[in-house]
Amino acid sequence: MALQLDHVRRGLVVTGKSGTGKTTFLARYLINSPRVRVRFVFDPDGPLSIRLGKRPVFTPQEMVAAIATGWVVYNPGRMFPGQSETAFDFFARWVWTVSARIPGRKIIAADELQKWTGTHRIRQGLALCLDTGRQHGLDSAFIAQGSNAIADRVKAQTTELVAFQLVTPRGLEWIEELGLDSQRVRRLPRLHFMAADLEAGTCHWGRLDGGRVLDPGESPPMPSIPRKRGRGA
Repeated sequence: MALQLDHVRRGLVVTGKSGTGKTTFLARYLINSPRVRVRFVFDPDGPLSIRLGKRPVFTPQEMVAAIATGWVVYNPGRMFPGQSETAFDFFARWVWTVSARIPGRKIIAADELQKWTGTHRIRQGLALCLDTGRQHGLDSAFIAQGSNAIADRVKAQTTELVAFQLVTPRGLEWIEELGLDSQRVRRLPRLHFMAADLEAGTCHWGRLDGGRVLDPGESPPMPSIPRKRGRGA
């Protein structure tokens, strides 16, 4: 398969405290993202398979067979019981490898990223997806509890940030570093969010309703953002 050097990589991070709407938002994002050939979802605890209405797969044979459906929702419980970080590294390396053989856009997604990878150093599988995923047409979409739980390597490859309510100073650190309205994020009601396009330098505020993303109405410009480092070539 030829390298997809014309692919414009997108990296989504959704953050916020528990129960604010993060998983619903990610599920809607995966369902509604246009022109996606395969969605690869790491789902050890099962919430995404339920929200998406997709049957999870447990073995390499089932993973390969599921590619044809456009959805690979992987539960590592049988292959890696009690080894969540090892399981995610295996999954990310597998996704990176098979994506090279699949034309078009793909997405690797995971809920609670901080549970499956370190907050400072990340393993090889995720590093491959972030740093060279563009060559394979591979985008990413991850959820993390707060900005302090996101590794710098992941932040550097993020192009879209969605924040539901965050209340702790450490959880709001990245929001503040970007010059965004952290105090408004702190006061967001449940199911309301801020969405920032870090490439375009735009920001809007919206809410979820029955799983749908409603028109945010207000679209103030973002303050200037320092150029991100470490984007994959």
